[in-house]
Formats: sequence, C-alpha cells, structure tokens
Amino acid sequence: MKVRARLFAIIFSLVLASLVSASLASLNAFSTGLILEVSRHLEHDSVNWMDEISRAQHDKIRDLRFLSTQIGNILRSNLTDEQKDAFLIDFQMSLNSNTSLFVYDSNGNEIIGSSKLPVGGDEYAYTHLKDSKIGKINEEILPAVYQNGSDWFKISTPIRGNGDIIGGYVALYYPLVTLIGNNVSSLEPSLRFDLISKNGTILYSNSGVNTSNSTNFYHDQPIFMKITNSTKSVENGIFPTVDNSGGDSIFIAVKQKSFPDYPGNGILLITSVITDKAFGGVLDLRTIFIIITALILAISTLVVFFVARSISKPIMELSNAARRITEGDFAAPVEIRTSDEIGELAQQFDEMRKSITTRTEEILKKDAELNEAYKSLIESDKSKDEFISMISHELKTPIVPIKLYSDMLLKTEFMGNLNKKQTKAIETMKKSVEKIEVLVSDMLDIHKLEIERLKLSKTNIDVREIIDQAMSEMLPLAKTKNVNLVSKISISETVFCDSKRIGQVICNLIKNSIDFVPESGGKIILRAENSRIQHTGDSNSYVLFTVEDNGIGIPADKMENLFKKFYQVDTTVSRKHGGTGLGLAICKGIIEAHGGEIWVDKKNEKGATFKFTIPKTDHEI
Repeated sequence: MKVRARLFAIIFSLVLASLVSASLASLNAFSTGLILEVSRHLEHDSVNWMDEISRAQHDKIRDLRFLSTQIGNILRSNLTDEQKDAFLIDFQMSLNSNTSLFVYDSNGNEIIGSSKLPVGGDEYAYTHLKDSKIGKINEEILPAVYQNGSDWFKISTPIRGNGDIIGGYVALYYPLVTLIGNNVSSLEPSLRFDLISKNGTILYSNSGVNTSNSTNFYHDQPIFMKITNSTKSVENGIFPTVDNSGGDSIFIAVKQKSFPDYPGNGILLITSVITDKAFGGVLDLRTIFIIITALILAISTLVVFFVARSISKPIMELSNAARRITEGDFAAPVEIRTSDEIGELAQQFDEMRKSITTRTEEILKKDAELNEAYKSLIESDKSKDEFISMISHELKTPIVPIKLYSDMLLKTEFMGNLNKKQTKAIETMKKSVEKIEVLVSDMLDIHKLEIERLKLSKTNIDVREIIDQAMSEMLPLAKTKNVNLVSKISISETVFCDSKRIGQVICNLIKNSIDFVPESGGKIILRAENSRIQHTGDSNSYVLFTVEDNGIGIPADKMENLFKKFYQVDTTVSRKHGGTGLGLAICKGIIEAHGGEIWVDKKNEKGATFKFTIPKTDHEI
C-alpha cells in the first residue's frame, strides 16, 4: 500500500501541475482575447470619431463655398455699399458663434471681419492664399495661439459670382474644438486623444500637451510611420508610449475620411491607452497566477523527485540483481530491506534466485545426461541409416536374379517348355517380386526424403516428352484393365526438373486412378497447361499437371490426410488393390523438392482430380 500511496502522490502532483498549467494557458488566452476585444472596440470608436471630425470639416468647406458664391453675387449686384455691408454683416451674424468670417478684396483689404481673430492673422492668411492656386480651397492650421488659447483652422477660397472668380477671397476661422465636439468630454481619463497633421504635428491633444511646442511630435513614432506608409485607412499596434514614460500602449491610427468634392487635408486621429491601465487587473491576476503556478510546479517537481527516488532506488537495486542473475551470478543475495511491496517483491525475488540455483544444478545434471542420450541417438540414427541402406541393397540383390530367371523361364524357347501350372506359378512369383521391388524402392525414397538426401538430376525438358513417356509406360496396364487413358497437352513448354522423378509422380497418380475407376467405362485424363496460380512470394511461372478420373472419388473429410505416410482412405480397398500408403507421400516430397505444390481438387465430385505444379525455370528450395 505504501508504494500505491507514493504513486498516488506522484499522479496527484502531476495532475495538479497539469490543471494549473491548463488554467494558466486559459488565463493567457483570455487576456489575449481581452486585449484584442479592447483593440477592436477602441478601433471602432476611433473610426466613428474620425468620421464625425471629417464630416464637420466637410460641412465647413461646403459653408465656405456657399458663402463665396453668395458674397460674390452680393458684391456684383446693384446694391449700395451700405446695403452690401449690411448683407455681409448679416452673413457674419448668421455664422456660429465660434466661427469668424473675413472678406478681402483683390488688394487684400478687409471688407468685413470679426474681432475674434487677432491683428496679423489676415495678412498671414492672404499671403498664403496668393501663393496657392487660384480657384481651389486653401486650408491650413494657423500657427499662432489666439484669444481663447487654442489653435484655429483657416479655410479660404476666391470670391465667385455666377461660377466665375471676381477677385478677392473669403476666409473662415474656427477653433479645432468645434470639429472635435463632444467626443473629448466623453473620453475616459486613461484614453489619449491626439489629432495630428500630415507632418506629425499635434493639432489637438486631451493629454495637456502644449501644441505650440509640439512640432513633429509624432513624426518618429512607430504608429505614425505605420499609418503614413499604409494604404489602409486604419492601423493599430502596441508600441512604447509617446511621452517615453515607460511601458507600452495600444495605438489606433485613423486617416481623415475623404469626400468626392473634398479629399481632406491629411489630418490623422491617433488614440492610445496604456496597457497597464487598460489591463492592469488582468495582467496583475496573470502575474499572480504565474507565480502561484511556478511555486506549485516547483513543489510538485520536488515531491515527484523524492517520491520517485524512494521508488526507483530499490527498483534499480532489484534490476541490478536481475542482471547479475541473467549473467549467471546466483551467489549474490538480493539485499533490499523495505517495508513496502518492493521489499516483498525483493524477498520473493531472492527466493526465486535460490530456487533457480537449485534448479540450475539439476538442469546441468540433466543436460549432461541428455548429451549422452543425444550422442546415443546420433549413433542410433546413423546405424538406422546404414541399416536401411544395407537392407534395401540386400533386398534388391536377390530380386534382380529372381526377375531375370522368371523372365527366362517364361520364354519357352530359351529354357524349355512349361506347362500351364508352372507358367502360372512363375508369373505369380514374378508379380510378387515386382511388388517387393516397388515396396523396397518406396521405403528407400521416403527415407531419403525424410533426411533430405533425395538426389535430383534436373534438366530443361519438354513437357510433352514427360507426358509421352508416362503414357507409354502406363498404357499397357490401362488396357489390361480396360481403362481409357488419354492425354491433353495445351502448351509447348519446357520445365526444369528431374524427368524420371516427375514421371514417377505421374505414374503413381495414374496407378491410383486405375485402381479406383469402374471396371467398365473407366476413364483417366492427363493434362498439362500453363498455371494461373501464383505462389506466395514467388514470381516464377509454372506448368500445371492434372490427373483426373471418373472413379469412386475421395470423401471430403479424408482429403487432408491423403499425403501422410501409410495413410489409407479405406483399409478394405487397400487390401483389395494393395499398396502401402507411401505413394502420395513420395509424390508430395518429390514435387516440393522441385519447388512446386500438389493437392486434391475438391471441386470434382464425380471422381478424383490430383493437380501439381512444376516451375519452368530453376527454382531454389
């Protein structure tokens, strides 16, 4: 139970560390998502603010154009100078209280003006008007700080009458705050709102910046360069604060909106919020969580290390003991003294070591006895091989003269005439000797196959030649038993084989068929064709040989054992026709020694069909 408790401590520590890490990842993802959401919200507000400023500026331009036309029409009318002055004063009075109207003649003399503009502003404006292209709106920011302490916009245009320039110009002056409107008053204190000219000068800022000393204040700031070089109307990013107070801010930069009749003067709105102020709570929470996570991970690591060490140390000692035992050192005892499951395992391991030592001694003793027995078996097997070879030779030796003299006795012109009884006796003796010869030959072949010493003399030989040789050998026997034996050869191929041994296989299969076909109407077909069967892992091409008969057939439950030694499908039939049950086993051994296969075709239900394959080229076994 102690090991289980320690394992539980390890697992608990790992799970706790995993949960804390997952929570940290979730918190980080949440804070990242919050930053993106705040950025999107700030971007949306900044775009709306810039739209309002652009529309207010556009309205001022449209007012100026309207005033220019109306004033031109008045100046070209037949009204008296007093009436013209009265109309101009009415125009001045009709304007907003924060907008000043000035009308100058072609020589730059003021026709009408407002006391809101200090002396000197008109000369500056007129000088720049003369430098501008006649007929276009001239718009710029006056550099001076005027009565109410804020910068002013000045826009001017030539006076027109019925679409023509008639000389002189009209100028409107208004503070920047009239464009910004109520946007500034609704801003949060942490949000900085800067209206920037196209050269980077601050025109207005809610941060208390003195705009008269802010020339090119934004010129080298990353957000200014990014929006200036961008083809987009909005850009954002996180950059260092503009006042170099330390930390980063989220910046949103928006370009002035353009209109078909007025492209704008290139002013920019840049809003920013310090990240520490915007996300201070979340960032503090993330920092605290990171510190807690680090502490938990450190504690978990220490717990896992010490607990794992208390488990791994005895296990390593047990592993070393196992290695010594594997190397054959059974003398050293397993000395691990702990009160947990590992101690019990070590004790059982030491008992096993003692048991192995005892059993090893017994095995070594048995091994010595087995070596002696193996040597005896080798000698016995050698003696058996010699015995079988000797018996086969000794049995064949008397068979040869018996067959020779039997043939000589049956030839009456050579050793005299025999009566019928004598002839029948000699014929019976000859058949018996032939059976003995076949039996001895089969016994010797099966023994050679078992010890893999069957010698094959392989050559490239025509298939038709093999078939014709087997047919000529088996036709006399088939005719004797009134069996129709035919061959059907559909190919002209050669195979690489021992023709004598393949002929032996074919003759064995035909003999079996002759024994089991009907006495009247029996038929055996010998076929040779190209094989369409692909042997597993073999790319060689094969010739397929088939021996098919219309005999009694083979029961399905007997087919699996046909090629076993001494197996008989029906012992009564074997006694009737003879045979030792070695023929098919020998056929199987010969075919496999050639690299082919032999089997029974289960599809033939009206007789028996044996098939085997022989490779067309050399096939290494």
